[in-house]
Amino acid sequence: MTRRQGIIALTFAALAWSSSYVIIKATLGQIGPFGLSVLRLLIGGFVLLPFAWKQGFRPRLMGDRTFWLFGLTGVALFQGLQNMGLVYTSALSVSLILAAVPAAVTIFAILFLRERVGWIHYVGLGLTAIGAVVISITPGADTHAANAPLGNLLIIGAIFAWAAYTIQGKRLASGHSATVMTEASLVAGLVILVPFTVAEWLNQGLPMLTWRGALAILYLGAVPLALTTVLWNQALKTVKASVAGLYINLIPLLGVLIALSVGESMTLRQGLGGALTLAGVWLSTWAERSKNREQKA
Repeated sequence: MTRRQGIIALTFAALAWSSSYVIIKATLGQIGPFGLSVLRLLIGGFVLLPFAWKQGFRPRLMGDRTFWLFGLTGVALFQGLQNMGLVYTSALSVSLILAAVPAAVTIFAILFLRERVGWIHYVGLGLTAIGAVVISITPGADTHAANAPLGNLLIIGAIFAWAAYTIQGKRLASGHSATVMTEASLVAGLVILVPFTVAEWLNQGLPMLTWRGALAILYLGAVPLALTTVLWNQALKTVKASVAGLYINLIPLLGVLIALSVGESMTLRQGLGGALTLAGVWLSTWAERSKNREQKA
């Protein structure tokens, strides 16, 4: 893959991830949050399996309890809480709140990996936290948010689940490729979520999917969950990680634009919270780059 192809892959990945919130929100009208998670993981795991198998994934790896904890945090909890949150809040709010993911990862890195950051980084973390709180306590502005505070709280829970997943991933990365780790976490998360899905279907009945709903689930499993993981890992071979990080920061902005394009609305308070969150992320990212430049000098 050339550098140009890597940039195209990163752009596609950012667009795919950004689009997932609106699509999940729409699909939850036909299937429950746990059922959607399980079907999505089945499809994603199937698509990713050939790539993971080539890089060393084997069923015996699932005997390692580390992968089960990995799948619990980054797949079962993250997917479950995100989907449940989208039942109650808008895709726009989710896009804004998930901008705080880098801040949550940094907090966990400080606490569990003993990483050190400067005061500017702490200011950025503070702005991000304030922004997330402002968004979270904002009542729903339209019919897309049945119970915005509850939904936003669930999304914050998903953020911390992803932060824990990321810290575990850093510890596992020395012994396994990212694709193998992802496949193992998908398998573990799938198994963990199956009982919840069965209970959901016994309580609510089997989902009645339209052909559009079925295509949406196929897309959610094959593209944002599986294909983009492969593209991202390939792109990092030709594009610097610092450059790739810029595309991660695009995701909340693109997510908001997509949500607005399908009819969701933004309140002034949501806009203020989003601005604070993004400003905090930008400040933290700037501080990290400045630190890296000083270390290389």
